Amino acid sequence: MTVGKIIDSGDALQAMVHNKSNLAPAGASQAYRIDPVSGFNWHGEYDIGIDELLDEKKKGEKDNKITQLDLAKSFIIGLLSQGDVLSDEIPQLSEQAGLSWATIRRAKKELGVKSIKISENWYWSGELFQGEQEAQISEVIHMNSLPESADIAV
Repeated sequence: MTVGKIIDSGDALQAMVHNKSNLAPAGASQAYRIDPVSGFNWHGEYDIGIDELLDEKKKGEKDNKITQLDLAKSFIIGLLSQGDVLSDEIPQLSEQAGLSWATIRRAKKELGVKSIKISENWYWSGELFQGEQEAQISEVIHMNSLPESADIAV
């Protein structure tokens, strides 16, 4: 039995795939999801084989795609580049941006964002990202100010 993440399913669907059996025919692959809120959820049979589950080429292709986690990180950086943000406001803002709260929490952890208490309220600290947006804006201004005939090495 091999367990792994299903590449094309988003960020949470996983599968159990039968990969070896000496005495019985291989069973059907089963999919499941582990949700931080509702816990373990079976999705039943899923059409995936061991080769697809372990295919490194597909994993590499996924790395080139923008994931929800990437979007959540960009959202947090943009939000905190203006300064500290009241923690109570972030779930509503992330929902308006179409990002799940679970993904936002994972992005916060990966970015190393700290929660700080000021007076009676908790904030997400923007200390790590101060000036981040200004750097992005100045890069865009610089690129737009180049003459059309300018060669840019990438």
